[in-house]
Amino acid sequence: MTRVRVFSLAVCFVCGSLAAVLCALALLHNYNYPLKYTNEIESYSKLYQLDAALVASMISAESRFKAKAVSHRGAVGLMQIMPGTAKYMAEYWGEPRPDAEQLFIPEVNIKFGCLYLRYLFDRFDDVWVVVAAYNAGPTNAAVWLKDARFSSDGNVLRTTPFTETNAYVEKVKGKLPYYNKKFV
Repeated sequence: MTRVRVFSLAVCFVCGSLAAVLCALALLHNYNYPLKYTNEIESYSKLYQLDAALVASMISAESRFKAKAVSHRGAVGLMQIMPGTAKYMAEYWGEPRPDAEQLFIPEVNIKFGCLYLRYLFDRFDDVWVVVAAYNAGPTNAAVWLKDARFSSDGNVLRTTPFTETNAYVEKVKGKLPYYNKKFV
């Protein structure tokens, strides 16, 4: 083989390898930061005065944008709404009550997830308390804010006693910079 052919084959090999690595990185990125239902996220975020990037980060952390997701505790859909929470939000906000199957419809799930977030923001001042409350419930968050082990000022949580909630808050925090770039 001539040197030109060897060089050409080497260049092809390097380019092919680089393309494969870039493709794998893109797939990994899409796996870690999926994004669907942007119209619904933007619409309900605007309607309920929420940050669309936060809503997308929470959906990503909750279900990775899988509309048919169901947790081991019975939370359903994109935003992992408990049917009882959806019922309470419907009553609280004067909305028609969705049945459990309707919570698998992305638009319905995002609407009720955003209603719940609005409810939590109306109760708590700090975004990360809201995120913790979304995961562990507002009653737990209110108790933790009164406990000096978890909050020094009664408004912001340093941590929670729940490993799952701490991990969830960190996961949402980690995803937020990416989704901030998507919802400008």
